[in-house]
Amino acid sequence: MGKIWMIAGALLGAGFVILGAVLQHVVGADADMMIILSKAQHYHMLHLVALLLVGWMLVRQAGAGGLYPRLLNVSAALFLVGILLFSGNLYLKAVSSSAYMVSLVPVGGTMFILGWLVLAAALVFMPKGEVI
Repeated sequence: MGKIWMIAGALLGAGFVILGAVLQHVVGADADMMIILSKAQHYHMLHLVALLLVGWMLVRQAGAGGLYPRLLNVSAALFLVGILLFSGNLYLKAVSSSAYMVSLVPVGGTMFILGWLVLAAALVFMPKGEVI
């Protein structure tokens, strides 16, 4: 699964650049929408890097069993869902001004928090001698 998470992170990185460039032109000079777009991009980039890191940690553990890789996979999934719900809905809000979209943003934020907490739990179960 580590390779899959790393591929997802790389694709999200490409999406980050594409969305940033396209939405910059769509939003234009609207200062309020630029703030929303900036927040979406900030959390998008931060968590795609976390997703890449977790994927890399899993690749290093290829074939290992136990709680450590399972928790890493859960953490990666939470980061991915968080990016889609949090940043994705802020991107949509920046171009559509839809109040409905904003209601899903806290769910995405909760996924980010859970992703970090599960990652912390995974590190508790990291095999002895493993270096990140």
